[in-house]
Amino acid sequence: MSTSESIPDKPVCLPAPRQAGQPEAALDIKIPGRGILEGLAFVPWAFPRTTLAIGLLWAYVDFPLPVFNTLWIRLIAYISRFLPYGIRATNSTIIQIHKELEETSVACGAGFAITFRRIMMPLMRPGIIGGWILLATQFIREFGTSIFLYSPGAEPMGPLIFFLYQDTRYGIIGALGLLVCTISMILAAVGLRYTRMESQ
Repeated sequence: MSTSESIPDKPVCLPAPRQAGQPEAALDIKIPGRGILEGLAFVPWAFPRTTLAIGLLWAYVDFPLPVFNTLWIRLIAYISRFLPYGIRATNSTIIQIHKELEETSVACGAGFAITFRRIMMPLMRPGIIGGWILLATQFIREFGTSIFLYSPGAEPMGPLIFFLYQDTRYGIIGALGLLVCTISMILAAVGLRYTRMESQ
């Protein structure tokens, strides 16, 4: 048997020599105080929505950047309020990724960037998209935070339906409610179909 016939055609991944000080897994990083940071991310969830909105209103009324009375202050409020949803959705996905995948990538010579882009991100993508869809459905119907931070002429859906209710315009309210339900169902259907496609 010749030498060329004994060598398989498929590439073989051989462990690369580990440099001094290189961790066993590229993503096995222990950040001091990460539990405290995660706990701080859940602090806005302990406050009522109106209290959080009024606090942000007073914080950004004299802010040097023009954030007050714009869409940016509502974006900051939504992120502060619903950040625990995104953290839980992402953490539940990361926990399901086995550490052996990272170690195998490092053994093949891949660094942190390649391991994150080629292994972690494809596995985390369904959870991240699912968390984004969950947050999007929450943003659409948010009322307690938006009622204090909206700008005239750019009312979110929740305050707009409330103002229309005060004006007894029930026909428009029904149409807007149907629109919100339709958008939420479309987002949920797209997220479910994408998750099924990724799992195949």
